[in-house]
Amino acid sequence: MLKTLFYTSVACHGLATTIFLAYLFRFRSGVGKMARAALWCAFAAQLALVGTALGSTAGEALTNLELGLHLAAAILDISYLLLSARFKMPLLGGIVAPISTALLLTILFVPAAGQSGEATQMVGVLTYVHIGASVLGFAFFSASFGASLAYLLQDYSLRTKRRTGLTRMLPPLARLERVSFRMLILGFPIFTIGLILGTVWVGHVGVEVFLRPQVLFPILAWIVFGVLLQMYSTSGWRGTRAAIMNIVGYLLVLQSVLIYALRGALGA
Repeated sequence: MLKTLFYTSVACHGLATTIFLAYLFRFRSGVGKMARAALWCAFAAQLALVGTALGSTAGEALTNLELGLHLAAAILDISYLLLSARFKMPLLGGIVAPISTALLLTILFVPAAGQSGEATQMVGVLTYVHIGASVLGFAFFSASFGASLAYLLQDYSLRTKRRTGLTRMLPPLARLERVSFRMLILGFPIFTIGLILGTVWVGHVGVEVFLRPQVLFPILAWIVFGVLLQMYSTSGWRGTRAAIMNIVGYLLVLQSVLIYALRGALGA
């Protein structure tokens, strides 16, 4: 029974995540409603799972870690769902649903640390997909960062009336902002997939790796980008502040990339 509820919850969370990320490309209220409906189903499955686990016998009960992760996912789900009933925050669901999905995938792959064969092979394949998605997302973020940096340079030159050869070659502010936003929209869902699949590696190595800078920085950057997209789409939060926030998020990801590159160069 617990297994059935668990896989149902994972499937519903995966569906909710997919629809929330699809909302980035459409920005239609109907898509947001579908995503929330899927997340309500995921929460119902989580609630049933936790209730069943608490009433299970010792042989069938979850470990303290598993129960804690299930509860965390359920609390995240219901917190967002209650807030979204009062405020329009569809893009925030694109942060909450992937986090809950990642928590559940961590539970799914924790046992794989002591296994061999198909389980270990699956972890290896998903890890490569995680790396590919993360690199592709980083490439889009790099383009978005470049556009935001150019925006700040152009904005400064216009405000101070100090035009240089470089700023005269730059596109107008509106175009730079549009390019930055589009690259961010393309990179965010791909990077989200990379983060979710990264939980496979976390389950294989141990949840304590969340405290490592190369793991923590991308998560913080992902939150920054998600908040920026939410503010951009709902309140029209643009201009210099949005460009600076985008640059901050990119620098967080860049630090992680540099740490991995340095470790690779040193053979760590």
